Amino acid sequence: MNSREEFLQGLASLRAAIITRDCQIRANPLPHLKAMEKRCAELEDLFNKIDYALSPNMVFDTWDTLCDKDVIQRPTDIQGEALIRCNAALKVISDYNKGES
Repeated sequence: MNSREEFLQGLASLRAAIITRDCQIRANPLPHLKAMEKRCAELEDLFNKIDYALSPNMVFDTWDTLCDKDVIQRPTDIQGEALIRCNAALKVISDYNKGES
């Protein structure tokens, strides 16, 4: 078999797999919808974690829970550049969550 025939055979096999998968989804969409619901919940959780990681609260919460208060003073603020970058990233997440991205 030459490479063109192999390519066409592979392409036909791929098309058949796609059609089969499409028929499975149409015949019983519930498992696929449940899987997508789970994935969306995971992504929402991820966005919430990123949102927190970028917020100034994370800096202060980390100090409060992990630092030796006798050695390291409580931060009064975070650096201006870091705040600007974090706020820009938070806006991207906020706009996405509102459907404005």
